[in-house]
Amino acid sequence: MASAAVLSQMPTSFVYEDLISKIVAIQNQINQVNRIIEEHSNNDKKVQRHLASHSFVFIDPFGNRMKNRQFDHLTIHKVVQKLKKEFCPKYLHSWIQIDLFNCNKIETLTQDQLKQTVSQYSNDQEFIAYGIVKVLIVNERCQLLQECFMNVFLNDKIEKLVGKVRNIREGIRKEPNVIRRIELKICQSDSPMEQNVHRWNEGNDLKNDDTILSAQLYQTNSFVIGKIVETE
Repeated sequence: MASAAVLSQMPTSFVYEDLISKIVAIQNQINQVNRIIEEHSNNDKKVQRHLASHSFVFIDPFGNRMKNRQFDHLTIHKVVQKLKKEFCPKYLHSWIQIDLFNCNKIETLTQDQLKQTVSQYSNDQEFIAYGIVKVLIVNERCQLLQECFMNVFLNDKIEKLVGKVRNIREGIRKEPNVIRRIELKICQSDSPMEQNVHRWNEGNDLKNDDTILSAQLYQTNSFVIGKIVETE
């Protein structure tokens, strides 16, 4: 009983710190083993054939679909890093997002999912690379109506953004076909805090045939202002 009493009086912080240090040590060992396996598999095709793997579908930032095989021991975080490095231009790395794509919908990977291994996913699981564009929707007097973030591919035309703006506003108003004309401008700011409707006069017009790539909407601190010019 006395020993039990002594144990109960021990600070729990020491127990937690010891547990955390052991977990960190185990994670470091796992990472080291994974690095060794990866080095061997990269240099020896025979090793590759003996390692269990899954075949995923990857949709690159241009919308191209491809098969991509990953070893079962890799974490999804590692897979995302590899996909970005191998199939996405370096200048886009800070802008590109890679997430799950299920039933034609993007599903953001959670921290828990990023820690999972490839073995926990089924063959033909789809991963998608895309970018996010910030759009401020304003009325004719440049008064802010709505702020939204749109998922895009590099090859998407600006007319697709126009259509999204139209659908969002008409969906809110529940009045279809009331918006006749929408003008879009690309604007720049020194920081996200300065991305506001007052930048309209400083922006450059976007044409319907422009693409996300040609308009360079992937640049840091770029954003779009969409002005609803005419309504019925």
